[in-house]
Amino acid sequence: MAGRPGHGNDTTPRRFGGLPAPVRGQAMTRRTRAADLGDLPAVIDVVTAGRLLGFGRTKAYLLAKNGEFPCRVLRIGHSYLVPTREVWALLGYHDDGTRRPDIEEG
Repeated sequence: MAGRPGHGNDTTPRRFGGLPAPVRGQAMTRRTRAADLGDLPAVIDVVTAGRLLGFGRTKAYLLAKNGEFPCRVLRIGHSYLVPTREVWALLGYHDDGTRRPDIEEG
């Protein structure tokens, strides 16, 4: 049946229930970080923060659980959330997306 999401010529990956499948990201490159960080909400899940910092899901949860995540982690119910501004700071960016001069490229 053409025209129904997830069927026919629609190439968007779908999961059960017709909702779009989550996009699996990789660690971001320096070139794309500032632009992509600007699109993030005020807090992000610990997995997204971990990927931005260069480690995976299991390591992100392990660090958060042990209180060793490199920035503040908020525990709200069963969720671990990280303030986006703190991830920005760890990556060497100001709030306006410009790179801090004291952070070395490399």
